[in-house]
Amino acid sequence: MFPYIILNGVNSKNVPGLLIQNFPPITKPEMRTNIEEIDGRDGDIITDLGYAAYDKTFDIGITDRSVVNQVIGFFNSHGTVTFSNEPGMVYDYKIIKQIDFNKLIRFKTATVTMHVQPFKYFLTEKELEFVGDKQLLNIPDYIQKKNGINLTVADNVFSLSGTSTEQASFMVPMDYLLLEPGRYILYAYSNGSLVMDR
Repeated sequence: MFPYIILNGVNSKNVPGLLIQNFPPITKPEMRTNIEEIDGRDGDIITDLGYAAYDKTFDIGITDRSVVNQVIGFFNSHGTVTFSNEPGMVYDYKIIKQIDFNKLIRFKTATVTMHVQPFKYFLTEKELEFVGDKQLLNIPDYIQKKNGINLTVADNVFSLSGTSTEQASFMVPMDYLLLEPGRYILYAYSNGSLVMDR
């Protein structure tokens, strides 16, 4: 199957003569940091400042020079993009670097650089449910919303729903946790189970 992208709901397959030749690698955004050195103190202090936006670069081609104006119109945009190698996911993007359309006309190929924000999102809202073991772990009923995610705990069942606008973490109150002496690992699986191994 030929690769494609979807810009603001418009599929590149619907642009006559446009070919998406490859995709940028799927990478994790880089954490921005502030490194501070203090006289008289060993080492330094590293403060995380959040994830950085980054560039995704890929090559395009055309089958016919007469379609170049349609291709220019397609890429004269900003908003959301989905790559066919990451179906169901969407990035926020803006094209900052000029695309060399002269090269596209002369050699029928060019490079597109999209400046994307650090997180990708599900195109459709996703819901996860985790069921706890009341003999071992008891959580009081609880509701919290953060960064577009809704967390609900009812009758020891955790439910997560929504579309995250950025990374979210939750601290959930606990009534009790019954453990025998030993080492434990708590796992939560997206298929709906919550398991504690000893």
